[in-house]
Amino acid sequence: MFTITFAGKPHTMQRPRVTRKGTYYKQDMKQAMKTVQEQLMFAVQLQQHKEITGACKVTITAVYKRPVRLGKGNRIIKATSPDADNIAKFYLDCLNRVNGFWTDDRLCADLRVTKWYCADYESPYCTLTVESI
Repeated sequence: MFTITFAGKPHTMQRPRVTRKGTYYKQDMKQAMKTVQEQLMFAVQLQQHKEITGACKVTITAVYKRPVRLGKGNRIIKATSPDADNIAKFYLDCLNRVNGFWTDDRLCADLRVTKWYCADYESPYCTLTVESI
C-alpha cells in the first residue's frame, strides 16, 4: 500500500488551451504537476514502493478550506466545484509520470474521490492511497 498526503489546496486537472500553434496547459498547472511529481518520486523512494502490475484501488480525499458562511464545526461534505473526476485526473496523471510506480492508470479498477470542507482544527490537504487488489 502506498499513501501520501499533500499539504495545501488540492489540485485539479484544468482544460488544455488550444491555439493555432497547438495545445498547452497554463504555467501554474505545469508548476503544480511538477511539484506533485517531485513529492511522489520522493515518497516512492522513501516507502520503497514496488511497481504495480495488476489491478489496484485508488482513494483520494480532498479537504478544502471551510467557508466562513458554514460556521465552525466538524468536516462537511463538499458538493460544489471542482468536479471529483478532475481531481482524480490530476493525481492519476502525476502518478503516470513517476517512473516505476505503475505502467498506466488503466490499472486502477476501483477509484474513490471524496471532497470535504475542513473541520475547525484542520487546514486544506489531499491524501492519496493506492493499494493492490
